[in-house]
Amino acid sequence: MKSKTKRFCIIDDDDVQIFITQKMLEASGASTKDSILVYNDGKEAFDDLKSRFEENRELPDVILLDVNMPIWNGWNFLDEFNKINRGKFIDVFMVSSSISYKEVLKSQTYPNVFGFFSKPLNVNIIQTKMIHL
Repeated sequence: MKSKTKRFCIIDDDDVQIFITQKMLEASGASTKDSILVYNDGKEAFDDLKSRFEENRELPDVILLDVNMPIWNGWNFLDEFNKINRGKFIDVFMVSSSISYKEVLKSQTYPNVFGFFSKPLNVNIIQTKMIHL
């Protein structure tokens, strides 16, 4: 039985990683190109998602959040996003090219963070960890 596609949000400052992640989401059947929101830093993502909340527009089901970015990193985004996210539970997965034990432990203190993965994501991780939530 095929799972329904989800609306994903990619927050990452690396255009190559964004491209790879989009292709993996499409190849896995998790999402379609038209249902993927992309932002290059946490502040840009926060501003748009906040306006989506305020205007009752469509929100993502899943956020793939890079840890290390300019302007606002992933932690800045999470801290501010969790203050406004009151009506919809959105699954968050942290992604990073370098994973530290300290960051993994920190991610576990956020109730909406369901995993911490190294880049690039692959189809297997998407299908087994992200689609079936």
